[in-house]
Amino acid sequence: MNKHGFLAVVLLLIVVTGMGQVSINTDNSVPDPSAMLDVKSGSKGFLPPRMTTAQRSSIQNPATGLTIYNSDLNCLEFYAGTDNGWFSPCLSFGTISCPNIVVNGSYMAGIPLATSNTVAITVNSTTTGGFNIATNTVNGFRFSKMGTFTTIGPQVIVLKGSGTPLAADSTTLTVTYGTSNCSFKVIVHQPSGMPGVTTVAVSNITTSSAACGGNVTSDGGATVTARGVCWGTSSNPTIAGSHTSDGTGTGTFTSIIPGLNANTIYHVRAYATNIAGTSYGNDVSFTTLAAPRYIHTSGRYLLGPCNDTLLLKGIDYAPYNWGYNNNSIEVAQIAMTGANAVRMVWYWNNPDPNTNGVYDNFVLLDSAISKCIQHKMIAIVEIHDYTCSTDTTGLFNLKTWWIQANVMSILQKYKESVIVNYANEALFFDFASNPALALATYKRTYQNIITALRNITGFNFPVMIDAPDCGTNTDAFITSNVANSLIQSDPQHNLIFSAHTYWYGFANNDSAQMAAKINAVLAQNIPLVLGEVADLQDDANPCQYVLNYKPLLNFCQLKKVSWLAWCWDNDNCQARQISSNGNFASLTTYGYDIVHNPGYGLLPAGAPKSQFLLNGCNTGK
Repeated sequence: MNKHGFLAVVLLLIVVTGMGQVSINTDNSVPDPSAMLDVKSGSKGFLPPRMTTAQRSSIQNPATGLTIYNSDLNCLEFYAGTDNGWFSPCLSFGTISCPNIVVNGSYMAGIPLATSNTVAITVNSTTTGGFNIATNTVNGFRFSKMGTFTTIGPQVIVLKGSGTPLAADSTTLTVTYGTSNCSFKVIVHQPSGMPGVTTVAVSNITTSSAACGGNVTSDGGATVTARGVCWGTSSNPTIAGSHTSDGTGTGTFTSIIPGLNANTIYHVRAYATNIAGTSYGNDVSFTTLAAPRYIHTSGRYLLGPCNDTLLLKGIDYAPYNWGYNNNSIEVAQIAMTGANAVRMVWYWNNPDPNTNGVYDNFVLLDSAISKCIQHKMIAIVEIHDYTCSTDTTGLFNLKTWWIQANVMSILQKYKESVIVNYANEALFFDFASNPALALATYKRTYQNIITALRNITGFNFPVMIDAPDCGTNTDAFITSNVANSLIQSDPQHNLIFSAHTYWYGFANNDSAQMAAKINAVLAQNIPLVLGEVADLQDDANPCQYVLNYKPLLNFCQLKKVSWLAWCWDNDNCQARQISSNGNFASLTTYGYDIVHNPGYGLLPAGAPKSQFLLNGCNTGK
C-alpha cells in the first residue's frame, strides 16, 4: 500500500473531534458525547491485555480502574484501589466461618474509623473469582472488602472499617457471603473527656408528641453546657436536626418531643455537650399513634379525621328559631352559602318557658347535627347558658350536660365531624376588678373542666373554649401562657380557642390593632377560630356600633384563620342577620357580602369541606 492509501485508511478509521474525543469505526460517525473513546463494530470485539495472575501481580503501581483479562481465571479483572486490590466480576462462591472472626482496633463514639479498624474473617471459597463482602451499617459504621479469589479453599479476608461510631454501645453487625452469614459485636467506647449519656424509654406517645429524656452519667471532666434529645425518622439522629434543650449538668432530665406526624416511626437519642464535643445515648425508636377518627389539632392548625387541614368558614345559627319552633331547621339553606361548618346554639336549661321543649328533645339535637353532616358541614355544638357569666361553679357543672348518655350517644354517632364548644362567652378577664385573679380563675376553671371531660371514656372530641369578657378578649389566651397551659393539661392536646370579634372597644375597631391581636395569638402556635364575626355590635341598644369586619376577614383569608359569621336569622339585630327570613334567596346586605365578597366570601374564596365528609378518607366511613 502506498503512503497516500495508508493515510486514507487511518482517516477512515479514526475521527478526532475538537474536544479530544476518539472514534474508531468504519462509518465516519462522531464519538458519543459522553465517551473519550468510542469503538463501533458489527463483527469484531474489544480485546484487552491477556495475562496470568503472576504477570498481573507484577504490574508496578497499577492505576485504579486498570483492566486486564486474567487467563488463569478466564475472566476480566480491574484494579479497585490499594484497599481492595484486583477485582473480578466473575464472582466466586463459598461460605463464612463464623467462629474465626477477629475484630481489630479501638472504637470510640464520634471518632472516624482508621486503617487499624479491621475485621478478619475466614471464607471457604469453593470457586475462584471476585468477591465483595460487606457488613450492614449499624451505629454509623461498617466493614467491607472487594477482591478476587485466585485459589479455592479457606482464606482469611480482612475487611476495612469505614464511618464514624455514633454512640457508645455494644454494636452488632452482620456479614453475609453467598448463602451464609455471621454476626459479631464491636464494643464502642466513650472517648475520654466526652460526657456519658443514656436515653430513657419513650412514654406518653400521642399522634403528635411524646415524652423522652436521658441521664447524663458523667461530665467527662468538663461542664455539660447543653443536654436534651434529638429525633428524626432515620436512625441515630443528631443535634444538626430537630432537638430539645433541657438544661445543663449531669443527672436525669425529661424532654417533650413536639410536632410529630401521626402513625410514624421516629428515632430519638439523648445528647450531652461539653467543651470536648457532643455525646449521644442509645437510639430508641417509637411509633406515634394513628390519627384519631376525630377532628384534632396540630400546633395552630385544625385537622380532620383524614389528617387534612381544615379551615373553618361557616355560620352561627340557632336551630328551631331559638327553641320556639321545632319545625324550623334551615341547615339546607345555610349549605347553599358554601359554608363548611355550622355553630349551633343550644341550651342546658330552656331560657324561656314558652319554648316548645326543644332543648330537652335530643331527637331534635340529633336531627340538627345530622342535617349538617348530610350537607357536608362540620357541626359545632355550643351551650349558651353562661353567656357573659362569672358563675364558675355552674360553668363547671355544665359538664353534666355534655357527658350525659343522650348527648354522648349523639356525639359518638357523629364523632368524626363534631366540635364541642363547651360554653358561650363565659367568665371575665379585663372586665373584672382584679384581672390577674380573674385570669387565674378562668385558667383553673377550664383546667378542671377539661380534666373532668377527659376522664369520661370516649370523650375525645375537640373542645372549643371561648375567650373571656363576653368572648372578646384574645389577650387572655396569651397572657401568662394560658392557652398553651390548657393544651398541656389536656391529655388529648385537642383544644381550640375561639374569640368573638365585637371589638369596637377591645381593638378600637381598628384594622391594624385587630391584625396585631390575631398575630399575637398565632405567634403562640395555638388553634384560633373567630367565632362570631359581625357587622354590628350591641350596647345599650341593638346594632349600636358599626364594626370594621371587612379588613378583619381579608386578614383571616391571608393568614388562614378560621371564622364563623353571626348569624343566620332571627337575631335581635336584623341588619346583623345573613338571611332576612332563613332562606338563601333572601340574603341581607351583610349576608350577601359574607357569601359573595370576592376576597373572603364563602363562595368565591371557597370553604374546603372535610375530606371525611366528602369520601370517608377513601376507605369508607
